[in-house]
Parts: sequence; structure tokens; C-alpha cells
Amino acid sequence: MILIGRPSFANANNADDDDAGFGEVAADKPSLRDHLIWQLNLSLLEERDKQIIGLLIDALDDNAYLSQPLEEIAEFLPQELDITLDDLETALVQLQHLDEPGIGARNLSECLSLQLRAMPGNTAGLALAQRLVANHLDLLAAHDYAKLKKFCTAMMPHCVSPRI
Repeated sequence: MILIGRPSFANANNADDDDAGFGEVAADKPSLRDHLIWQLNLSLLEERDKQIIGLLIDALDDNAYLSQPLEEIAEFLPQELDITLDDLETALVQLQHLDEPGIGARNLSECLSLQLRAMPGNTAGLALAQRLVANHLDLLAAHDYAKLKKFCTAMMPHCVSPRI
């Protein structure tokens, strides 16, 4: 089992004065990895599943993206662990359900899609945003507002003049 303790607190005021017990208390901010492992330990998943997800957590880059393909990760794992590509794909889905939305995405589109999926279903414009992210992120990156406006008008004909 992967165990990470709760964030510790330290006395930020090291001066020897009469208020030594009442100095400012600063929290050591846990790393993203620590936060994910903490959530994983709270889950009801099987130990093997937690270990596989832990491997993926260790493979995340500084932006919490999984930039290494799952096939490549599978190649580097010792065969005696008996972890298949299917195991890694399942673990990735479970990792992507941890907090913060977007964790474990493999690209910007997937990251934004995961974040949008975490929003309430009745969020105004959610379906449009999901379609934009899935199909037209390139237009947004290129600042092609004319084509985006056409797309939005086609998606939401009841909007006379969408503002982008």
C-alpha cells in the first residue's frame, strides 16, 4: 500500500520570544504527487489497481500530463509485474477521475475535455464547449474567430449573435 501522511505544519516563526507558541503556522503544501497518492489511498480500489495508478502518477510530467505513451510505459515495466496495456488503460481512467480534473491527460484537448466533463451537466454552453474542445481547438489557438463564430452559430441557431 502506498502511504503518504497528511500535510505537516511547522512553526514559521523561529524567533525565541515570549510568543513562541503563537507564531504564524505555515502549512507545507503537499506536492501534486502527494495529493494524488493521498486520494488514491482513500479509494476503495484493490491494492494492485492502486499500485498501477501509482506508477502512472510517477509518470506524470510537471504539468500533470501523461506525456509518455502507455505502450512505452508498458514496455519498461518488468514482466514479472504482469501489467498489461489494458491494465494501464484502466488505471489511466481511474487516475483521471482523481481531483483535479485534467490530471493524466495526454494533450490539451483531452485535459480540457476532462475538465468540462467534471462540470455539472446543466452548465450553460457545456455541449458547445465540449464540441469546440474536441473538434475545433485549432481554430481557437489560431484566433480564427470568424470560423468559430460560424461553428457556434450552427451549433446554437437560437443565438442571433454569439459573442466570441
